[in-house]
Amino acid sequence: MGATVAGPGTIFNNGPISTKTFNWDTTLVPDGEYIIKLEARDKAGNKLPNQMPVVTDPEVLGDSVDWITVTVDNDAPVAPEIVFPNTEQYFNTQPILNDWLGVTDDSGIAYYRIEYIYDDNHDFSGKPYRTTTDTQRNHMPGLWEQGGVKFRVQAFDNAGNEGDWSGWRHYFYDATNPSAPLGLSFETIGGEALACDSFTNEYEIITKWLSSTDNLGVSSYEYRSFNPPTGWIYNGGNIGNVLYRRGAFTVGEGTYGFAVRAKDFANNYSDWTALDLDGSCKITYDISLPLVDITAPTDLISGSVDVKATFNDLNPLEYTYSITNTTTSDKVALDTVTSGEFADTAIYAWDTTLSDDGEYDIFFKGIDKAGNYSESTETVTVDNEKPEASVLGTLSFTVGSTTPRFITLSDNHELDSMCYTFDGSYSMCYTFDGSYSCSPISGTSYLWNVSSLINSLGVGSSTFSYYVVDEAGNQSDFDISTVGDLPYSSNITVSLASLSQQVLGTNDTNSNRLFARTIVTDEGEPEGDTTTEDTEELLLVDIQENEDDNGEVLAEEDQQDEKEVFPWWGYLLIAALLSFIIFILSRRRKESKDI
Repeated sequence: MGATVAGPGTIFNNGPISTKTFNWDTTLVPDGEYIIKLEARDKAGNKLPNQMPVVTDPEVLGDSVDWITVTVDNDAPVAPEIVFPNTEQYFNTQPILNDWLGVTDDSGIAYYRIEYIYDDNHDFSGKPYRTTTDTQRNHMPGLWEQGGVKFRVQAFDNAGNEGDWSGWRHYFYDATNPSAPLGLSFETIGGEALACDSFTNEYEIITKWLSSTDNLGVSSYEYRSFNPPTGWIYNGGNIGNVLYRRGAFTVGEGTYGFAVRAKDFANNYSDWTALDLDGSCKITYDISLPLVDITAPTDLISGSVDVKATFNDLNPLEYTYSITNTTTSDKVALDTVTSGEFADTAIYAWDTTLSDDGEYDIFFKGIDKAGNYSESTETVTVDNEKPEASVLGTLSFTVGSTTPRFITLSDNHELDSMCYTFDGSYSMCYTFDGSYSCSPISGTSYLWNVSSLINSLGVGSSTFSYYVVDEAGNQSDFDISTVGDLPYSSNITVSLASLSQQVLGTNDTNSNRLFARTIVTDEGEPEGDTTTEDTEELLLVDIQENEDDNGEVLAEEDQQDEKEVFPWWGYLLIAALLSFIIFILSRRRKESKDI
């Protein structure tokens, strides 16, 4: 046997034996196996009668000594080592395995105790411990217990020693999906914000969205784009925990869209923001320039005119127009109008009489929704100054007169046409469509020889009315002192020539009108049968000189005195006529005598 570590000693001297104990401080001895011998005696020294010996006790039959073998174990178990979950690991399902390495002990491990503490420190049944005899257990948190939790483990041996705690191991339980991202939009490289369904002409674009919400936070986002022309999907995959993506319109013009979804740390996913192009945040890439044109007015204008333009584009937004005096830079009009496309349509009614005469730039700019634009400029001249025509100076005429009769035409710009009528039946103005009522003219000053027109009149009085139109459309007034776009009028009297004038051939008779008119109109030797064609012609003579102080143009003196050379056969005709007259007179005298 080994050495005695306690006793002998008396622990009782009075009272029933069954109530007495012996306290042994085992911490004073090394761990190991010990035998406890108990012997009972009375005051006379008599021993307790023999009892049944304790099995395995080294008792001798007949002896009253009781032997008990015990093991002293005062060493606590070591702390367990947790192997799962990993630190800060996330779980979206349960049970969650809590696993650790088992420990050994001289007396053996009786059980393990696990302590749980939730991040929000909420209460639970049996808080905070759970026990098991195994080296792992399943943690079964409820949905209301989502969030972070930590646990640690300690061992208890069979001697009742409490082992050290392991370190804390923290992890998360999250079974809730994050919210789908909101606030999807676009941004140009230059920082211009563009909403969904916008337009752009920039090749690169940035897509943006707002953060999703999640009970434990979002870890990343997944991205996809929808591309023209069919909306086919490009899967960008997981792009990390960012709120934007930069890309380019590599497929060309058309409508693009994008969608995103959020992922949290427990691998829960939000819904996609869209499943196809129609439901996505869209943008149209457009680099085509609008087609613009100013279709009216052009050149010289007067009065009230419509400014007309054409604006064609697939995605029209607005147009801007202005009318600017090129001399003073004053604006007659300036406006921006939201509009669709149109063709040859009036965009402004311009009363040019409210503007100074002069040159103006009409500017038109069409802009589409992507920011593409085209411009057009038309330079016009406002001319509201009326042209002038002089009053016919001579009102009495003799049939067949060869003296040229002129009317002076003038304008500050270019003249366009001259119209006339006799006795109230006005001819329509010249319209460059082949009309013969008016004749086109050009330049700023002209002489109109009206002799042939007057020679076409019969004997008597006629009203000769006329007016001149310039290229701006202004019509001459009644006279220089009266305004109203009325034609000039002259009352003309035509009389027969005297017999001597007829004989000399300087004037015409009613039966000989065409011959005389041909002389006045053509001013030369007639060609062909002048008695069968009624010729009317304007003689336009540019005014260079010979104007008197009153502005009336005088014909050249040699023109006024000019007479036609009478043909030789005319003299023969006159001689024959005289002979016939003499013959008739002689015959009448003879007949009268015979009577």
